Amino acid sequence: MMETELERLLGQSPEPHVIIDAESRYQYINPAAAAIISNRAGLIGEPSPFSDSRSQKFHGRLRHTRIGWTAVEFSRVPFDSEDAERFLIRFEPVHEKSRRGRQLDAIVAVAGALSETDQLDVALRRLAREVRTAADLESCALTLLDPDRRVRIAGTAGLPEDYAEKLEACRQLGAPLLTVRALEESQVIIDPQWRNSIFADERWTPLHETVRNLRIGTLIAVPLRVRDPEGKEDVVGALTVFCREDVELDHDDIAFLRAMADYAAIAISNARMFRRLRQQAAHEERLRLSRELHDSVTQELFSLSLRTRALTRRPETIADPELAEEIGDLYEQSRRALEQMRATIIRGRAVEVGPGGLVQALRAQCAGLDLPAGMTVEVVGKDEPNALPHELQDDVFLLAMEAVRNAVKHSHASRITVELARARDDPTALRVVVTDDGDGFVISRRSASAVGLDAMRERAQAHGGSLTLTTEPGHGTTVTSVFSGVYSVASTIAADARLEGIS
Repeated sequence: MMETELERLLGQSPEPHVIIDAESRYQYINPAAAAIISNRAGLIGEPSPFSDSRSQKFHGRLRHTRIGWTAVEFSRVPFDSEDAERFLIRFEPVHEKSRRGRQLDAIVAVAGALSETDQLDVALRRLAREVRTAADLESCALTLLDPDRRVRIAGTAGLPEDYAEKLEACRQLGAPLLTVRALEESQVIIDPQWRNSIFADERWTPLHETVRNLRIGTLIAVPLRVRDPEGKEDVVGALTVFCREDVELDHDDIAFLRAMADYAAIAISNARMFRRLRQQAAHEERLRLSRELHDSVTQELFSLSLRTRALTRRPETIADPELAEEIGDLYEQSRRALEQMRATIIRGRAVEVGPGGLVQALRAQCAGLDLPAGMTVEVVGKDEPNALPHELQDDVFLLAMEAVRNAVKHSHASRITVELARARDDPTALRVVVTDDGDGFVISRRSASAVGLDAMRERAQAHGGSLTLTTEPGHGTTVTSVFSGVYSVASTIAADARLEGIS
């Protein structure tokens, strides 16, 4: 094969260059590249490491790969030659000094990103990308664990989109997660045999295909330590990195991973803080509106109610039946408006559940309701004082009472039941169910708005919960809300032990 003009020019270049075809096979290797790549003549037509597969993509102009034990940076420039697509590859070894420089750049970039956004998912995805690039890794993931040890992936780089789903499937099969081990032992876990061990364990079957497509060697899990407002440390997950098969990270690399794990913990702490601030701001706004309504509108309605009631007793009103009926209707309207305004104020006020717990507070509140004749309200549940966070208790209380008041006002029921219990399929979850045996209705956007479903759903979602409405004409209505992970595993075990002792 005759030497092309491009090959002649590349042959004189002091920089390493190769030409590959569309299948990433070597077509030409210049002398500078041959000094790094051994067996130059025998490699023509053989696969090169300069592919453009998913695992090789790099966020920027350069990509990274390895030639034997040498880490290199490379760029790909496509061109057409002899009616076939070719790629010109320029590469150079990644020296230790430049690697440390990239790690320093990554720390600066992540620090800047954390100061620019309060969106946790955005910050953690950026962090995962920076870690993968700077440490020359196959892939990286920020793995968080819910209180019941369910896996939640908060940010990844170099991993397929279904990685989190498959990892959770492995956990449910009983696969031992290094993330859990790092969390429990609160130390860096390094497993150089991770790839081999998962293929020998059927519990890892959902991830086998994914791992086959990745050049994973050593797996490292660095715990994420988050501090709460009181300064208490909590390990919530791990920064998990997948090294390539021929790569071993040194002590400086581990120190870099620890630093990035600290930044991830800062991002998580910031997200928690912003969420608390938003909840506090909403709470304070409700208080302000409640005070204003109480001081202005409620007083005016109360005055209107008194005056119309007085008018019904005047001699000239009694003497005129038509006038008496109109004024009587006006009095009833003003009285109902006053009751509705008082109910609105109560819903917006701060809630003091008190030391007796949520169940006791609901019973006391329901006992004070003005119920139609023949209607009863029952609260069913075990008193668990101080088992839930204060903000969650308040919103669960308000949500349940909103559902009860809707049933009292609209359902024409004879019986309303409020049930609070740990979910059977998830003992760390709180399940709140408000049921009535009333008229029921056909669910529509208008009807859902009328019963305040949007407001109740917002209260549930503020704490990661869900809310569903089930109803049918003639068959009553059920409002169900579930809050996952609100009880710790330890408290769940203790509660079960208490129940066994009682029985």
